[in-house]
Amino acid sequence: MKPKVTNEYTKYRHHKNLAKGRNIPFELTFEEWWDIWQKSGKWEQRGRKLGQYVMSRFNDVGPYAINNVAIKTQ
Repeated sequence: MKPKVTNEYTKYRHHKNLAKGRNIPFELTFEEWWDIWQKSGKWEQRGRKLGQYVMSRFNDVGPYAINNVAIKTQ
């Protein structure tokens, strides 16, 4: 079932497309990706500027996958 197109889903697709452009496998479903952000409590503080939060891969290696990402400051 395709998720409803929301601002969050648009951000997910953007993240997935950026990873593809960098040749980084992206294995997270929208639901997994959104759950990680929700559990972090940092959604409203996400961004690319210093001090904002991003979803990063451990040691910047491997795929964006459920056991290989964390929400950290930029």
